[in-house]
Amino acid sequence: MIKLCYNCGVELTKENRTKEHIPAQNTFIGYSPEYKLNRLTVPACFDCNHDFSKIDKEIRDAIGVMNEDDPNQEEITKKAIEAIMREKNWTERVEINDGIVTSVSFSYEAFKKLHIKNFKGIFYSKYGIPLPEDFNIEIIAEGDFEDSKLSSIANAFTDYVSDGGNFNVSGHPDIFQYKLKTLTPMYGGDQINDSPTLENALGVVGILIYHKNLKAVIIAAKKDYLKSINN
Repeated sequence: MIKLCYNCGVELTKENRTKEHIPAQNTFIGYSPEYKLNRLTVPACFDCNHDFSKIDKEIRDAIGVMNEDDPNQEEITKKAIEAIMREKNWTERVEINDGIVTSVSFSYEAFKKLHIKNFKGIFYSKYGIPLPEDFNIEIIAEGDFEDSKLSSIANAFTDYVSDGGNFNVSGHPDIFQYKLKTLTPMYGGDQINDSPTLENALGVVGILIYHKNLKAVIIAAKKDYLKSINN
């Protein structure tokens, strides 16, 4: 059976085949072995794997900074602080008042790319194919929830995905939880339901939850359906 890269869809060979961890292995740093069992991996080409490795630390660093005295995250927090302070622009990213760090800024574009990477990974794991080319991606994460319209859309899709059945896990529920559902018209198109295959599906929606703290809602769907959502 021909294997394809979960992200770009290129055919994999012995020369270019690697595997991508969903989420990145660095989100498990410092956790005991039982947290690292049954981690999700998908086939990837070397180029995609290498490209994402350049920004994989962004979510890890955010988790480390957001740590609220969780001993399991001490190593991640240490790595995050070291990584941020090594950057030349750290003074622009870190806000300090009266000797106390009050906020740290992160690259929202890197966050989006990593959320989409992980979404594509769980999509491939579930359906056995890369995301169809006619599915465009919309993402609602982090600061987007402050927008009332985007928050309303995210809440509606969260309710839809969360209804019925448990979330899937990569490694451990404390590290990464996810769930996908198709957006398939039923009853003459008056209702959208989940279906076991992509046949007749307008798209797929997924919820990604990192360390029970960071959350992303991702919709991959045909252009007309996305346009109807935004209107």
